[in-house]
Amino acid sequence: MIFYTAVNPEDVFRDWDKQKPEYRDVKINGVDMQIETLPEGKAKIVRLYSCNPLDYLDSSLHPGTVISYISLDRKDRE
Repeated sequence: MIFYTAVNPEDVFRDWDKQKPEYRDVKINGVDMQIETLPEGKAKIVRLYSCNPLDYLDSSLHPGTVISYISLDRKDRE
């Protein structure tokens, strides 16, 4: 990736390494997948772990799709 700017690289990439997405492995509707949690009860599908080829053809399960997700983990509710 080429990034052209007149700003110092230190200013542009100041907090670059602190922005780490939170990934979770979950099973939704019988399909194992990895998601990235987003604010307001949403999540983005990162990848599927399914062995069923029909799951990969389902457009609602494509990577990048934003879905509703409410975590049932105790640490997320506190």
